[in-house]
Formats: sequence, structure tokens, C-alpha cells
Amino acid sequence: MLSRRTLLASVAATGLGSVLASALPRASRAQTAGLTAFVDPMIGTGGHGHVYPGASLPFGMIQLSPDTDNARWDACSGYYYDDKTLLGFSHTHLSGTGASDMLDLLVVPVTGEVRIKPGTLADPEGSYRTRMSHAQETARPGYYSIVLPENGIRAELTASTRAGLHRYTFPDSGPEDKGAHLLIDWAHGFRNDDRSATRLLSSSLRLMDENTLVGSRQVRQWAQGRVIHFALRLSQPAEFDDLLQGRYRDHRRHRL
Repeated sequence: MLSRRTLLASVAATGLGSVLASALPRASRAQTAGLTAFVDPMIGTGGHGHVYPGASLPFGMIQLSPDTDNARWDACSGYYYDDKTLLGFSHTHLSGTGASDMLDLLVVPVTGEVRIKPGTLADPEGSYRTRMSHAQETARPGYYSIVLPENGIRAELTASTRAGLHRYTFPDSGPEDKGAHLLIDWAHGFRNDDRSATRLLSSSLRLMDENTLVGSRQVRQWAQGRVIHFALRLSQPAEFDDLLQGRYRDHRRHRL
């Protein structure tokens, strides 16, 4: 449980990346920055566009974005504009490809009771899915935010070439504070349909200290045997639930 109202989290992925801006002259960077005001990341998030609206950089390893579904072709980018519920925020996405994969490391901010089932679009009751409203969304190059109407949590996302940064602001609930929580669903990823699970070949999670969680997994989806490693660090100490050492230890169902 998190005792303070605002939590910052950063997730870093391993591998190689490059910074496009560093290779541009200063004048060119200034002109480019002015043009971003004309960019609408929501274009292509409906129909058969297969685009995600979240934060990323050119040639970056992280595509930090909201996931509305993970089990049908229309939502293979993780986000479909007509969906009415939100699963959480994951760190890898394909844009415009029509290929079904990625959606690694889902982070779900919640208050009160922590539910560990993801549910489905058709049956979201009793799950960690939450309603969403486009009126509460903001998307611009390198930044995404949303206020979740059911719990009042404000989520803000941005990314560097090798890391994603989250900021969650939880509402003050007075003396009946039900607590602020982050659910980490390491079993989440794209899957073929609502009846099947994400095809994980192996996975692991390890608590390094009260601020840091690291993990690895291998996924067999569109890309065969894809491997990802991550390190997640919180801006303040947290009390980790015992699900990691308990009944959900099976590598296919890692949730914390």
C-alpha cells in the first residue's frame, strides 16, 4: 500500500537505443518542436488503424500507452478508440502493423479492494478493468494522461529512449482512506482470444528492495520466443503484497 497521494514510477528496459534529437542541429530541433502542436496521437486509434496514443520517442525502446483490450485484432495495438473500459498501462506496443504482440508489463493504479482478474470487454464486473472517458484524456507527442472516473486517479505517462515514467495522483479520501495501490500484471500481453492466456514460455519477478522490482519473461506470440527484461523503481517505499511468494507463483500468472 502507498501512503502518499502522488507516486512516481519509472521502468527501464534493457537493450540498445538511440536519441534522434541529439543528431539534429539546434535550429532544426527548434523548428521540429514547433510542429508537434499539429500532431494528434489519436488519429488511427479507431477503425483498422491499429495505432496507440501513448508516449514514445523515435527509435525508443519504450512505447508507454493505455491498454483497452488485448484479445482481438482491432485492438492489436493495445488501444481501440470505441472501447469503454481500460485495463491499465503497458510498456511495449506496435503501431499501425496489424500484428498481434507486445503489451508487456501492465501497471494498474487502483484504490480500495485489489482485484487480480483482468476481465473482458463483455464481462468487466469483478475485475481490475475500469471505465474511461475520452473527455478526460490528453494525448500529445511524448505525453499521455487520463483521469479515471471510477476512482478519480490521474495517470500521466511519458518516455525516454530506454525508460517509461509514470505519475499517479490519487484522490484524497479523508479519514476513510482505502489506500493507493499499483497492480503489476506480468501475465498480461496480447493473446489470441478471450479464452486463451498470453503464451509465456518462462517468466520471473524479484524484489530487490522496497522501491525496486525486476523481472524477465519470454513470450511466444507473433514474434517467436521474444525476451524482455525490466526494472521498475518507485519514488517512495511501498509495501508489496505476498502474491509474489504465494498462490500466484506460477510463471504464467505473475501478478503483484
